[in-house]
Amino acid sequence: MMLSAPTRQPHLSLVRGRNEIAKPDTASPRILVAAEDPISRRMLSTMVARWGFVVETVDNGLAALKKLRAIDAPRLALLDWTMPGLDGAGVCEQLRDEQRPCYLVLITAHGSAEEIVEGLRAGANDYVTTPFDPAVLQARLGVGVRVLERQHEIRGEMTRPQLDGHRETPKLKVVGRRG
Repeated sequence: MMLSAPTRQPHLSLVRGRNEIAKPDTASPRILVAAEDPISRRMLSTMVARWGFVVETVDNGLAALKKLRAIDAPRLALLDWTMPGLDGAGVCEQLRDEQRPCYLVLITAHGSAEEIVEGLRAGANDYVTTPFDPAVLQARLGVGVRVLERQHEIRGEMTRPQLDGHRETPKLKVVGRRG
């Protein structure tokens, strides 16, 4: 995957809800960027770091799958479709089968309707074709953060640090049924 250089840098941080580029801190969401091409990987990781994410990177699908299966895994991932070992759609499919609580975005030059459907059916939550507008990717990652936050609120099983990949003892809710 080759990305074209962004023509403009977005200035809003949808992740943090402020009109500025947020600096990563312990409350920043973690994201995995998986791309074979080192230039694309660096561009993506630099871009999302400027939006306030704490970034981890890998260069192949098997390494991405290993990172996303870890106990302290990031819950957001940008996955290049074309990677050695296991492609991005294959990573999505394996994680979907394991019912991992992740938000997965496939990034690819494949833009036909059939390919988009294939990626989403494989388990991707979203799909971005290259070249893309950085503001669109930022907005889609903002959606991913909101979805993950709502999932953990609904489940009541995780605390905010767990969403960001840090483990704490889960607080369980006991819900009774009405007659």
